Amino acid sequence: MRPNNGIRPVRFSQVFNQKAWDQLCQKNVTLKHIDFPSRQVDIALSECVIRKKARHTSRLTDRKVARGNTFVWFSRLFRRRRQNVGRKLFNAYATFLTHGDPVSDGIEGVHASGEIDLNQPEHFRLGCAFVAAGACRWNGNGELDSTEQVIDRGMVDRIDALINGSCTRLAYEFIAQNKSLPKGFLQQIFVPHFLDGIVNQASMPETEGRSVLEDILASPAVNITGEADITLEHVMELKNRLLQMGLWQREAPEHVTPSAGASVARPRLPVPQSRYQCDSEDLWLIRYQVEHHRFLKFASDFAHRIRQWAQRNKRIIGLEVVEVVTVGIITGITTGGIGAAVYLGSRVIFKMIQVGIQAAIAAVRSAFSRRKVDRVEAELGHRFAQDGSQSLDSREVKDIASLDNPGEDDPHRNIRQLLDGTEYLSREHSLTNMTNLLLDMKNLSDDLNRLQFRAGDSVADSIRLQKLYTLALQHSARFDESAKDYDKMVVAGVQKVSALNSQFERVFKPLWEPFRELPDDRIDAIFNEAANHSSVKGRWYLTREDCLHWIQTIVPEEPGNLSSRLIRERIGQAIIGRDTARDSVNVSSNKARCKVVKVALFGGKLAFSYAWGRIKPYRMINQILEVLGNHLERGTRPGIDLFKPIVTPIWAGVFVFLYVADKVTCYINNKRNRRRSRDIQRRVNASGDGAVHNTKAPTNISLSVDDWQAMRRQAKHLSIDYIKTVKRLIRVLDTLSEHANVKPPTDPYSLEYQDYLVKTATCMLRYKMLMRELESQLYGSVGFMHHMGVQHKLRFDQRLRCIQIAE
Repeated sequence: MRPNNGIRPVRFSQVFNQKAWDQLCQKNVTLKHIDFPSRQVDIALSECVIRKKARHTSRLTDRKVARGNTFVWFSRLFRRRRQNVGRKLFNAYATFLTHGDPVSDGIEGVHASGEIDLNQPEHFRLGCAFVAAGACRWNGNGELDSTEQVIDRGMVDRIDALINGSCTRLAYEFIAQNKSLPKGFLQQIFVPHFLDGIVNQASMPETEGRSVLEDILASPAVNITGEADITLEHVMELKNRLLQMGLWQREAPEHVTPSAGASVARPRLPVPQSRYQCDSEDLWLIRYQVEHHRFLKFASDFAHRIRQWAQRNKRIIGLEVVEVVTVGIITGITTGGIGAAVYLGSRVIFKMIQVGIQAAIAAVRSAFSRRKVDRVEAELGHRFAQDGSQSLDSREVKDIASLDNPGEDDPHRNIRQLLDGTEYLSREHSLTNMTNLLLDMKNLSDDLNRLQFRAGDSVADSIRLQKLYTLALQHSARFDESAKDYDKMVVAGVQKVSALNSQFERVFKPLWEPFRELPDDRIDAIFNEAANHSSVKGRWYLTREDCLHWIQTIVPEEPGNLSSRLIRERIGQAIIGRDTARDSVNVSSNKARCKVVKVALFGGKLAFSYAWGRIKPYRMINQILEVLGNHLERGTRPGIDLFKPIVTPIWAGVFVFLYVADKVTCYINNKRNRRRSRDIQRRVNASGDGAVHNTKAPTNISLSVDDWQAMRRQAKHLSIDYIKTVKRLIRVLDTLSEHANVKPPTDPYSLEYQDYLVKTATCMLRYKMLMRELESQLYGSVGFMHHMGVQHKLRFDQRLRCIQIAE
């Protein structure tokens, strides 16, 4: 059986010539005119390319013409678009299909529109292919007209594929575009196609085959009686029935009763028992519909995204509701009800304005961040890629130090831009999208597990399995795209820190020489003074403390790390040789100072937030409406008090209550997230899958929605500190490198030499402290979220590879 129902193959290169096809295959060309007998076609650049090339030269001319003719722009706006040559191309195909080579057959021209009979199966199928491809359309008289779509190589390839393909592929093309099948498609194309298959495969007469096919089409499961009944489900049912007929034919009965209506050539068909399978055409339609969201309902998908957003922002939504209800009730009580309505209206207006402004700011910041990343990767491509015009992914660079520009004032400009750009994109987009996709992939995996073993029992389950499998592949690809920025941030940070460690070890050796021969009491004094420096601990308001034991905590034992080993050994000797009569540190005084400073900072933030809250736009709108209402009702003049942050006991109490509630709930929420994230990490470590550098196969760790949200919040919160820590390490190492180039004083007992040693120790301790913080972040929420996302993605891909999908 021929796939196109007996119509001989026909292509553009056969209808015209190979030269015309080669011209059409060029870039940005379209079909303009057809002269079939002479095998000549007019191929030119597309209109969009012509307009693009002529835009600059025609701009001044258009302005001059517009000044002289006031209807130029009006006519351009409402001018009728020129039609393509689709109808002429159809006539050329129809002539070739009917007469073969017109030149050798003596045909002087292409058939005119009136000379082509669309009732003929060949011409009707040809017309359906042109309509499905978009080159033609049906008019009210059942004839073909040209459309306004451009005919280029892509459309010609599509036309040739539909003409030479099967009728089911042609029908699926109409279904995919949500178009109605033309009248006559069932009897002229669909039925002959399957009838030809029945006759050829079952070796039965055409009349018997037609009777069998009509019985199958009229059966309740198939139920194809008109063009509107040709759907994916019904076509798959029909294919399954025909498949069963072919299998059952080998076991045809030898003795039959004539009254039973069965024969050796036409046996009574049993109910199909084999599993349903999708062929390549069925898969194409399913994947097309999934990719174009034909299977997805917008309302349900939108509700799903809203639900995910609400799960991420439960605390903020709750506080907003409490604030609106509290302020609305108090305003209604104090103003007799009208104030509550005014407040609620102004609050809604302000919230809409606020959301719009925040969305605009986020879009601008995202664009600038993306531009930073693209600029750095473009420079990488210019340096290392074979084609310098293409950008290079920063993760493909093995030596991150190649990003540096030693000759510039800021040699680390590229790595700073890369970290800044990826940090914002990860915090605002990547982490959220990763979490949503991981949760969706978990649900898809559960659905696939339920459907896999019963998908072949019905057409609906088979289609749903293919749909879920296609969605799963899309989610897997979307996860790779969403996690790209977060992956770049983590990889760039780790590579940069590794390069900084190597540089620090090189700088450390000459700087450590003066400390080797110093006595223990002097080592004690130098490192205590360095550790109490504000740049190390960041607490300028504290008194001097004994920090040698603290230094040993920030300089852990690391095998192969020379600097850590030497510092720990020297500090340990100083602790052992310490004078017992040493002055004790007033620890309680420092604790009291910390509490006082925290209370003062909290009070300052509270006062600032109250003052800012009184001049917020929605507060201004509320007060403006109140003043205008009083002016219209009582004739009072608006006063300047409108713009003052007036302090009243009631509103001050409400604000303090809401502010404290916000801080308390934020503290509780962060604490719960930290505890949950640590518990998850302990569970994963207990299963042998927790190390960030682990390369073993991922184990099945079940994580709930709250678990993923907790890890996302912690990673989002600490990603800012992660980037800040990397940039601080860069600055500290630059300072240490500059300090290494300074020649130390010659007198080892002078104050200048003491200051030199203190500064050296300060830079060393600050670097070690920042490195300790960075390791806790990498092996904590930032690195753990990255690791778990990658592991669950790998597990999901392994699950997809185990599913048997027909191709």
